[in-house]
Amino acid sequence: MAETQTTGVPQPSGGGIRPEGIADSTAPPDYSRVTLSGVRQRARAEVLAAFFEPMAENWELYRERNAYFHATQRALFRTYVPSGLAVLELGCATGDLLATLQPGRGVGVDLSRRMVEKACRKYPNLEFVEADATFFDTPERFDCIVINNLLEYIDDIQGLLLNCHRLLKPRGRLLISTLNPLWSPLLRIGERRRLCTPDTRRNFVTGQDAVNLLGLNGFEVVKLTRRTLLPKKIPVVTSLVNLVAAQTPLVRRLCMTEFLVARPAARAVRDYSVSVVVPCYNEAGNIEECVRRVPAMGTHTEVLVVDDGSMDGTAAMVKPELNPAVEVRCLAYQPNRGKLNAVRTGFDAARGEILVVLDADMTVPPEDLPHFYRPLREGLADFINGTRLIYPMATGSMKLQNFIGNKLFGVLVSWLAGIRLSDTLCGTKAFFREDYRHFQMGYDPWGDFDYLLGAAQRTCKILEVPIHYQERRAGQSKMKALRHTWALLKACWAGFWRVKYPCSSAGDISNQQVRSSAAGRAEPARSGVPSNLDTIHSDSSA
Repeated sequence: MAETQTTGVPQPSGGGIRPEGIADSTAPPDYSRVTLSGVRQRARAEVLAAFFEPMAENWELYRERNAYFHATQRALFRTYVPSGLAVLELGCATGDLLATLQPGRGVGVDLSRRMVEKACRKYPNLEFVEADATFFDTPERFDCIVINNLLEYIDDIQGLLLNCHRLLKPRGRLLISTLNPLWSPLLRIGERRRLCTPDTRRNFVTGQDAVNLLGLNGFEVVKLTRRTLLPKKIPVVTSLVNLVAAQTPLVRRLCMTEFLVARPAARAVRDYSVSVVVPCYNEAGNIEECVRRVPAMGTHTEVLVVDDGSMDGTAAMVKPELNPAVEVRCLAYQPNRGKLNAVRTGFDAARGEILVVLDADMTVPPEDLPHFYRPLREGLADFINGTRLIYPMATGSMKLQNFIGNKLFGVLVSWLAGIRLSDTLCGTKAFFREDYRHFQMGYDPWGDFDYLLGAAQRTCKILEVPIHYQERRAGQSKMKALRHTWALLKACWAGFWRVKYPCSSAGDISNQQVRSSAAGRAEPARSGVPSNLDTIHSDSSA
């Protein structure tokens, strides 16, 4: 077979296709340093390579037999992998899924030489390596590692997961898709009738098995979801069946795909720089005390007061000498544009690695902010949400209608995000600026739901910190229950299509779009509501 010529891609002596800067993973491992499972995996790799090698030429034809199912797989991964990241796919075949994810840096690994050669021809902007994923080695570290239906084939799952832990950045994500073993008899029937891709011996790995294996090897699962009860497309019917099945207890355990997202569990404690953004509108009676009481945190703390068109001289009262322990800055503009605009203005100007939102009304004591910073510093969470509903609240601090609305929205947003949230409308939150860059903003005029649902889509680990909620010291609340309820419901509706049931614009990439991404022309995913029900979905609860 003629060698595939790829610019800047040297051919290792072992015969694989290896980009510069990536270690030669085709070399036999030092068996004195691997387990017996690792030795078995080497033998298994040879069998798998021989099985898949002749399938490379007609791989697309096999995929077309179940085009809808594979489109749902691409959509599911695309929902949780923002474009532009450094992505490693293990078991990449001809690279279609990797190309769909539109990585800024994309590396694919596969055992089959012909698969790798074909991937290089299809997607010259990506890099592909012929190697065993269990022993793949590179000095690079990746934002995301993608494993699509690979655990079922290998004989050293623990070795693979340990290797993933080594190759992943400290705040990276491992995304795994496995086929429900309950479908094995149907898949064998489909193979005999040539209704699906030819297959070989499989492991029986359930979603809960994968959770256990990830825990054994240094990972913490932040999402487990099941989907696709009907893998063949029947207009309207398929989407409705899959949506209902994915949300129905017991029935969802029959779904074909089990999908997990995990984060490294053990992370070194490190300090970060912190930006405390204080949006305010007519808070002259509170702003000085608010700034004065913010404690220093991490390597550097800055307080950014964003004056959202105040008419009472709030901005003029913000001075650096109010709090010498931190850096104090003030941004002001006219006219009033709402809290969301003020917070986004502050975030755009922030220099800290961690972003904290603190309302200027003094209902949340600034002294509580270290409780928000500590879990992020210690790697215990990626997103901290304040909750006012654990400690007794000061008399008059929350009106009855606001309390009831908060409880109801807590149930709704918890369902959308797939995690219990007791207080979704608390204005105090903390998260990493790196994650905020991928949040889709502009749906909630206050921003709270955008942060929470953005964190859920980003598969951030969310924890809640209880706070002592005080009565407002001065000024008036800007929350108007009836008017803002409608805006929050619309934000939840948009969140449903982004997080609970991602629409085609979020990830149902057509073959033409995948091909265009090979030339670097693919457009980023846009948010929105689909125009029909024939879309791809993913649930957010197991």
